[in-house]
Amino acid sequence: GIFGEMSGEDTIYRQARSLKGPELHDFLAGVQSLLRAGDRSKDVISALRQLYILIHATRKNLKYPDGLIEQLCTAVFKSDQGSPLARLLCSTILRELSPRPHVTAPPFVSPVDPKQLSFILPLLTTQGIKFGNIESHIPQIITWITQVASEADLSLCSLSWLAQVYTQTPELLSPDQYRAVSQQMAEWLRTANTNSAHNPFAGRALFSGSKQVLPVKEVDGTVARDFFTVLTVGQFFSNDQLLNIQSFSMLRQWLRHGSQLQPQRSSFSRQASHSHSPSPSVDLKHSGEVDLGGGSGDGERLSPAVLSVLISRKSYQLKDKAIEYCVRIIDQCERKAAKSFDDELLQASLYEAVLTLDQLCSLDRSLVPRHFPTVKKLFSRMSGDYGSYLARILIAVLQFVLNHGEDVVYDAQPVCTALFSTVVSARYADPSVSFDIMRFCLANASKLRCSTRAFSRFFPNLFKIFAWAPRTYLMDFAELLPYLINADTALEVLHSLCDLPCLSAALEAHNRVNVVDKRVADFGQQSGIGVQSVAAIQQQQNKPLFWFIMRTEGGHGDTIDRLGLLHSLLEDLSSHPRVQYCADATPVLVKLFFKTVLAQGDYSVITRVLPLTMERLGLLYGIPLFQRQLRRIIADELLLMFKTFPSLIVDHASDITEFTASLRNMSDGKEHYFVHLIWIVGEYTASQYDSRCTTELLVKYHESLECVAYELSQMLQLAGASKQQGANATRLMSVLMTALAKVASRCQDLIPRVLLCLTKIVKQHEESQVDRASRQVMLARASELVNILKMPSLAATILSAMSEDFDTARNQSLEKDREMAVVLQATCSLLQQ
Repeated sequence: GIFGEMSGEDTIYRQARSLKGPELHDFLAGVQSLLRAGDRSKDVISALRQLYILIHATRKNLKYPDGLIEQLCTAVFKSDQGSPLARLLCSTILRELSPRPHVTAPPFVSPVDPKQLSFILPLLTTQGIKFGNIESHIPQIITWITQVASEADLSLCSLSWLAQVYTQTPELLSPDQYRAVSQQMAEWLRTANTNSAHNPFAGRALFSGSKQVLPVKEVDGTVARDFFTVLTVGQFFSNDQLLNIQSFSMLRQWLRHGSQLQPQRSSFSRQASHSHSPSPSVDLKHSGEVDLGGGSGDGERLSPAVLSVLISRKSYQLKDKAIEYCVRIIDQCERKAAKSFDDELLQASLYEAVLTLDQLCSLDRSLVPRHFPTVKKLFSRMSGDYGSYLARILIAVLQFVLNHGEDVVYDAQPVCTALFSTVVSARYADPSVSFDIMRFCLANASKLRCSTRAFSRFFPNLFKIFAWAPRTYLMDFAELLPYLINADTALEVLHSLCDLPCLSAALEAHNRVNVVDKRVADFGQQSGIGVQSVAAIQQQQNKPLFWFIMRTEGGHGDTIDRLGLLHSLLEDLSSHPRVQYCADATPVLVKLFFKTVLAQGDYSVITRVLPLTMERLGLLYGIPLFQRQLRRIIADELLLMFKTFPSLIVDHASDITEFTASLRNMSDGKEHYFVHLIWIVGEYTASQYDSRCTTELLVKYHESLECVAYELSQMLQLAGASKQQGANATRLMSVLMTALAKVASRCQDLIPRVLLCLTKIVKQHEESQVDRASRQVMLARASELVNILKMPSLAATILSAMSEDFDTARNQSLEKDREMAVVLQATCSLLQQ
């Protein structure tokens, strides 16, 4: 072959991508000649395989020889063209090239080989509505499904394809076609054979009586006494039994999409006339009567009202059979599987049965009182040890309870507790369970928030899923987080978000001890990371710390006093990849938290969040990059908090003055927060934001800022400060002087003290050891503020803050620019005199 002897998939793809020019053209021409000649040897099979690899391996649009696509279509659509394997490869190649114009299947001509459909129908699906001309083939497909005389293989192949098409584009089926298929599905669900099929691989018996008929059995090995279901076990299955299984597998989606159909009065008769089906046709006459017959027009005439009742009864037939089927499966699941490999089938069937019953009750609310006890009984018999499969069933049960619990006044909280407490605690590391839980939470976020206390109570447990797989569930938690935040949980949620890397490290240590995931535990032992953490989690005195960080429920306190100790115990896991990924993703969620609480506009929440931000600046897990990112985000969000709620400057005056009174709060990466807080004091201590900004409050803030200014000035004069520390201190000094001037401009009694302070700063730094550029900026700023404060009447105008009334912000900005130009011109002329 053109790819030679290949070892490994990567080698095959590399060689396929390197094929170009004359070599590529010769290869394509060779494939075309083999197809044209009708070659049935192994050469054509090998060439088609290589062509598929070539198309699959490259994303470039190759230029194919004229007639190659037609030859591939001919091989697929004509039953006498090549071996079944060659036709399958041609169909696969065309699907890889789809959607593509001029690849259209001709009308099916009887008799049709069911094996031929397996090549054609998947190709039509990939071609889509535009190029596949699917709509024109649907009447014939409906005929094969609904016609009694159709081969079972044709019905099975057609039903499988129709289920796929209908799920993607339900509008292709008319209501009458939907009802016709539904009626046939109802028959298959209820009337399948209850005996095992004969062995299709056995030779022909000498005597017909030698074939023993064996009844099908239940999963526990006993003889089945009721109708056939997907859980009925037999040695071999007949076609009607396979149609029974196929009907159940597509039942839920079929019902869900069918509920959206609107009746179309004449669609069925139009389709029937094209399909040549012997099934009854419906012809709506101009007289308002309906001819229900075999299409001859001589049948019994019914009025449209009578026909509507008749069709309605037919549509309910599938629902009735489906309910019986689902209830029987739930009853069958009470039996213990005789063979271990049947356990997975039993759990999967039970999951589908509960969801299908939920869909049926959603379509007809009157079914809820009758069938809710069945689901309630199922929940009561489920044990507390929820494995992967039982966890999925519990999700289905909770979905049913959420949708229909109010109809029977049933509290969903016990089921929520079982899922969000027991299951998540035990299965957060199970990829399939965590995926199903997150998908369920996102799909039912509004119901869970409004109808239950699942989110407000068990959000710490949900964060375990994120902490264990942060890269997988970052986008999911970004969508879910707003539903976890309310007035009662906001503070604890923010604490939990800040502690996510610590939680990730704690779960990693817990996994080493309890082996939640053996592969991860073995990797940790081999790498040698986390030995100290594993030892710490097993010590009795540390168990309360680990119990808190890995708690199941919220509401037991926002945080703990010894959080710093917990961080130190888990310090050696800070370089673990899982912890690093969690630390990289956490700032995204923290930023979203602030966006959510500000959008909710609850001042009572913000007024409690502000002190928490001051507290958590110094209590972050020891990953330097994570600490820098989170502190910067909190500092930036601080500005938005005060911009949205300026009254915080009054209500938290004590917290702000206490924090800004010490320059130690500017160290360890907190300089951005500190500088922003100083700027906020100067900007928002104005009566235009809050009438409670009295003289006493201004004096209080002035005294705090003045002390910091003198302390900072003294620090700048000391030698030995690093270049970065000097730059931060110079920036802070400039902001401090501006804030002092703004406060003084609103209380003229403070102007002399601020002038004295600024004058001293200028004199002290004329010969200071601060670098020349920073010193010049600082001295220039001080001189400007001194000159402005020398004219108190102008200072209040120049240094006053702009109103934050956003409706008039643009007009105020333009007006203030004009006023400021006049004021500055007057000021400059006075200073020059």
